[in-house]
Amino acid sequence: MFSRIGSPQSFLAVVFLVLTTAPSLLAESPQVTVRDVQGKTHSGDLAELTEKSLTLSIENQSQTFSMMEVWEIQLDHARLQPHLWDSVVFLANGDRLLTHPETIDETNASLRWVAFPSWKSVNVPLETISGMVLDVPEIGAVRSQALRTVMNREQKADVVDFKNGDQASGEFLGLTDKVLRLNSSVGETPIERSGIRLVTMNRELISFPKPQGPKLLLSLTDGSQITANALSLENKEQLTVKATFGSTLDLPLSALRTVRPLSGRVVYLSDLKPAKYEHHPYLAGDWALKTDRNVLGTPLQLDGREYPKGVGMHSQSRVTYNLNGEYETFRATVGVDDAAKTGGSVVFVVEVDGKEVFRSKPQTAKNEAIPLEPISLERAKQLILRVEFAEFGDVLDYADWADAVLIRTKP
Repeated sequence: MFSRIGSPQSFLAVVFLVLTTAPSLLAESPQVTVRDVQGKTHSGDLAELTEKSLTLSIENQSQTFSMMEVWEIQLDHARLQPHLWDSVVFLANGDRLLTHPETIDETNASLRWVAFPSWKSVNVPLETISGMVLDVPEIGAVRSQALRTVMNREQKADVVDFKNGDQASGEFLGLTDKVLRLNSSVGETPIERSGIRLVTMNRELISFPKPQGPKLLLSLTDGSQITANALSLENKEQLTVKATFGSTLDLPLSALRTVRPLSGRVVYLSDLKPAKYEHHPYLAGDWALKTDRNVLGTPLQLDGREYPKGVGMHSQSRVTYNLNGEYETFRATVGVDDAAKTGGSVVFVVEVDGKEVFRSKPQTAKNEAIPLEPISLERAKQLILRVEFAEFGDVLDYADWADAVLIRTKP
């Protein structure tokens, strides 16, 4: 037996109307902007890039940055144009690949890039895949439901959702361009691929590699997100990427939007286990804390911008993190998720060691997101984030703490 896991409208304009670049020749030295742990930016020509450091040429002077001191690297040459998603594959670690599954057997999936047809197909172990949307719906509400399903379903079986609304469950055996094979209660059954909307995999059967050493999150111009543990720049035009799911990819720099180190002094709150989480509904209902997603279980989005990292909460709630004096600063951008359209109304509050250090005015999805000024955590033992009721009870109170990070104290 082999193992695998199974895992509103404004948001979909970014998620399904994904961004991509038109093919072009790169400048010999691509322009990049580096944001360091202090929030300062540095722009220059990219000379070197690895998982440990990068070097920029700034006014004819070389400057090298350790990835330990880098928050984000943004490639300035990535100019984005709308591109409609065709299909998407989600991995167990949160990665997503905008690819079209060509063939899948009991151990491996061959995936063809939708926006980059000239690229080589990528091979992904089946056991790392949590779900896939084989045919992205055109109707907004149906698109939304498909995405939420494939990102959040936790059934103890492989489940096939059909375009007509039916379902079938069992054990996934394989996929070709014509059929999907499923071993169900009635035996092995071939299912015509053309009638399938999405597939989610059995959450109990996950087996994702545990990479050693550095980790970096790469965002591509087509909307794909890939976690890597090794990078190598070739000829200033191509990046060799060792992905944590096991494959090595050769990516043109023209397809790379951002790189976020995940193993340095920047520690994303979503990567830490909270000491405590409490939710007290206005009337009824239970909203869980979400990491790297909004409370609906879809990607965090504020003012049309998607954030790959952060925390999603709902009024009224509070989450506590133990710091043990290990961090110097807290930073985040807060707002009501675009999924609320023009609705929602919340107040964001930050406490450090029991003292309130930040309180926002009531925020709705109509307000611009608020980048918090750096909040000192020197010798602090505890950080508490609160989302409080404002107006209209708790209707559409989809509160995002986007890019919520702790800056680790320098050794």
